[in-house]
Amino acid sequence: MTDASKDIVSVRSLTKSYGATSVLKGVDFSVARGEIHALLGGNGAGKSTLIRIITTAAKDGGELVFRDMAGNILTEADGRRKVAVVHQELALLPHLTVAENIALPHFRKGSRVYDGRTAASQAYAALSMIDRDFAGTALNRLVGDLSLHEGQMVEIARALSSGPNLSSWTSRPPI
Repeated sequence: MTDASKDIVSVRSLTKSYGATSVLKGVDFSVARGEIHALLGGNGAGKSTLIRIITTAAKDGGELVFRDMAGNILTEADGRRKVAVVHQELALLPHLTVAENIALPHFRKGSRVYDGRTAASQAYAALSMIDRDFAGTALNRLVGDLSLHEGQMVEIARALSSGPNLSSWTSRPPI
């Protein structure tokens, strides 16, 4: 058991139902800085529901607490912005380069003008956390030309580039 102030997310007695079907019943779960967890279970076990509640959805009952890296409690909205999820199905744009796909979330909602140099720098930094050799050769490649494994690395790098405190994969990561 970890010291609660080191947990970046903790869930206590979480419940969620869809109509008469109870999906989560009293779930307790926590992740401390630097920990790696696997959620295992059959279809309908509630794995995706738990991730969805941590990232976006309303719960029926229980407690969801997020902490920043200093251990300060965050609001659920602020905490959810610190979580990145990589889904099993790739959500990359095949006609854009690796750098453009990784940098794309940084330029949403018209908040900034696209800058190729900044995009390449952000993409290289994120991709280097996974595979420095691939990062050095892939930035200008079209995503449509990548293998599935390489696409998964780009997807994970895009999540990491958002600066999350918690990253989640809905399938086994390629590393």
